Amino acid sequence: MRKLLAGQEPPANFHFACEWPAGIAGIEYLDEYLGGHPATKLVNIDPWGRMRGEPTGRHSAYQQDYRDLGPFHALANRHKVAILLITHTRKMEATDIFNRVSGTTGVQGMADAMWVLTRDRGQLLAELAVTGRDIENDGAFAVRFAKETGRWTLVGEAQRVKRETEQDRVYQFLLVQKEPVSVQDIVDALPGMNRNTVKSTLQRLQKRGSVENTGKKAWRATGGREA
Repeated sequence: MRKLLAGQEPPANFHFACEWPAGIAGIEYLDEYLGGHPATKLVNIDPWGRMRGEPTGRHSAYQQDYRDLGPFHALANRHKVAILLITHTRKMEATDIFNRVSGTTGVQGMADAMWVLTRDRGQLLAELAVTGRDIENDGAFAVRFAKETGRWTLVGEAQRVKRETEQDRVYQFLLVQKEPVSVQDIVDALPGMNRNTVKSTLQRLQKRGSVENTGKKAWRATGGREA
């Protein structure tokens, strides 16, 4: 909070709690709190797992997720507030990024919207995938994190930013080479880029006049327009 506010005093209507009851007791307590603070617009619960309570063992995993989320959904509608539940993603890969959200599809079925933030360790650029019933412009977006302020900045559509970043990496690498280099040389020098990605990136750069093929399956920067 101190980092986000840069030393300024927190707003008078900002409240936080370091402890909160779990399960039904926590939901009832939140209901009572919202009733006493009708101007509340956003409730942020981080992490949701600390407040959802213990499974009863009488329901399937899907039913349990759906039942655990139901009271929060009802509270949000009744008090006309946004309730943001923070949870984790599974480490396993998935063709649909939202299938990586921890839990079953019961989570996706109950939530009005989902945001999934993914970032490689040590990288400031991340991808934010957004979908929801009332979201008109859903999709994946590139966002950049600033350690100094703790804030995220929207950079643009994820695929476009990724392509531009890849082009910049390849172009900057070629720019400092004394001799033309092969596709494999570029792959070896730039972590995270495979042969297909390098080839397609070189083709885009070639169309822009930034690189050229020497005819020996080697590439060099032309010094033309940058990516």
